Amino acid sequence: MGASVNQDLKSTTLQLGTERISKLALMSRLKLEDHEIESFGPQIDSILGHVAELQSVVVEGVEPFLSPVSKMAEGTREDRPRSNEALREGARKVGACAPQQLEGAFVVPPVL
Repeated sequence: MGASVNQDLKSTTLQLGTERISKLALMSRLKLEDHEIESFGPQIDSILGHVAELQSVVVEGVEPFLSPVSKMAEGTREDRPRSNEALREGARKVGACAPQQLEGAFVVPPVL
């Protein structure tokens, strides 16, 4: 996006006064001191500028992406029961990668 477009977006953002910022803080259940209210003004204005920039994006013809799970299902195997032998073989393969085992479980160093 060019500098002129960003400048246009910045000039269209809403300048919030301390009263509106206080009301927004109250609705958000935030307790702000007076000096914090003053510093939040430019930050909120910047956020609103980003929102305005997002609203200007043309999304016609773009298919919505609702869930990564829906796309993953296309490339996954069928969910079906497997034999105990297949599970034991898988466990043996994974266990072979472990540096240390005890009774079929990975041994790891203490965290704390």
